[in-house]
Amino acid sequence: MNRCTLKNSKSLTIIGECILGYLRSQFLDEAGIEKVLELANAYLIEESQKPQVSTVELAKAVASQKTKIQRLTERYAELDGGHAATTMLSKIQESEAMLDEKQLSLASATRSNSRPQPIP
Repeated sequence: MNRCTLKNSKSLTIIGECILGYLRSQFLDEAGIEKVLELANAYLIEESQKPQVSTVELAKAVASQKTKIQRLTERYAELDGGHAATTMLSKIQESEAMLDEKQLSLASATRSNSRPQPIP
């Protein structure tokens, strides 16, 4: 940086250091950290007391949809083309889109059941 001829990059570095230093001294002192930790722990305790979402039905729906796609794919493989094959392919694509939605719902429910522990 000593050989840098761009004065604005040096200015930004100096300004950034000054601002960050001020913010650190104002908000990241021991009392500030304790307050943030207290608020975070209160939030985590509140979240941990929420009821969990049952994922059993969602998991069954995902498994059922996979089975349906497998059956449709096997039938499609037996077809020689034509309108029936086109219709079957369309059903497979629709079923795969539904599977994606169900998998997203299951993943979301699983994530919402995660219960982080308060920070000591």
